Amino acid sequence: MTAITKPTVLITGCSEESHDDVEILPLDVTSASSITSCVDAVEKRTGGRLDVLVNNAGAMFSMPLLDTDIDQSKKLFEVNVWGVLARVYNTSKAATRWLSETLRIGMKGLGVRVVTAMIGEVNTKIYANGLAGTGVMQREAEEPDVTAENLVRDVLSGRDGHVWHGGVVAGRAKYFHWTLPERFFEWMLLATRGVYQIKPPQQP
Repeated sequence: MTAITKPTVLITGCSEESHDDVEILPLDVTSASSITSCVDAVEKRTGGRLDVLVNNAGAMFSMPLLDTDIDQSKKLFEVNVWGVLARVYNTSKAATRWLSETLRIGMKGLGVRVVTAMIGEVNTKIYANGLAGTGVMQREAEEPDVTAENLVRDVLSGRDGHVWHGGVVAGRAKYFHWTLPERFFEWMLLATRGVYQIKPPQQP
């Protein structure tokens, strides 16, 4: 097989929709043997060079922390955190964020840029494929093509560190994160999501 000469990108966790110049490879990010097989396949197709790696693989889990099933949570971390090395959802995403920042600092001297994509609401199948949750509160989702184009532009323009995309929520989060007190920032993100309507059960 002739090696690919154009710049190459490996995106984990993609859907099976076909596009021109896109080849779908099997990959389970929680399986060492699957990762090894995928790496071997990429090396053969690219001649040993990969220009961009997008750690997109992930699972969705939406559940109050105290009601969370530990076994399901472990499976989530296997995919969303340890799968990045070899995201209950918000805590695992936070872990991945700072893992990426650590990689950015450590890899900079080697000429490798690490971009941490802070994605808000995108109209994907993540809730349909998730362990729990329906996405009913996701009302201002951005279309995947728009998010993808913005991320490609960030990578090709030389950006590194945090970039924010994915509808109105991502835009709010980007600016409020740096300008507002933590509790007010929290309220701005959660005020319309039903969190503050949670009440203790009535005593008989």
